Amino acid sequence: MCQAQRSPNAHTRCEKTVRKLSEKPVSIILSAVTPDIWELSPGSRWGLRSDYYFHWEFESRWYRFLIPAGFEFDGASVPWFLRWIAGRGRFGLLAPLVHDWLHAQKGSVAVDWDAEGTWVRHYFASDFTRQEADKMFFLIMRYDGVEPRWLRRCAYKAVRLWSIIKRDAWEN
Repeated sequence: MCQAQRSPNAHTRCEKTVRKLSEKPVSIILSAVTPDIWELSPGSRWGLRSDYYFHWEFESRWYRFLIPAGFEFDGASVPWFLRWIAGRGRFGLLAPLVHDWLHAQKGSVAVDWDAEGTWVRHYFASDFTRQEADKMFFLIMRYDGVEPRWLRRCAYKAVRLWSIIKRDAWEN
């Protein structure tokens, strides 16, 4: 369902409500303008040509953060022995872009929130945990229609397992 955004200076947004891993529903809001991504290395490295704002809603308040132009990411990392089941392209590029950005920033990103039609900047970084970054990865894949369901869940379990191995701590 697409609707006009409340903020006059922003693009039209597409909204889809999905169920969070906990019992609370969360809405993922994606810009109708897809991120301007180009392939740096065939099938293994991508870059962002222009700034991209990622939007979402939590507890009736809209939030967004900026992923700046020039950010490079490797997409969904799939071990070579599993690529016959799920190649890198099966997970889309938006979920890996947001997940890799959160990891590159060690969860510390500046977040804006919508204060009745006007975006207000936090003047401090919001700290996302690895678990929250992993949940965001899962929810974006779900929003993007990554199917079948078992593939999406396996990708989520794999990133969670890696985070648990790292003791859910960001590396310095």
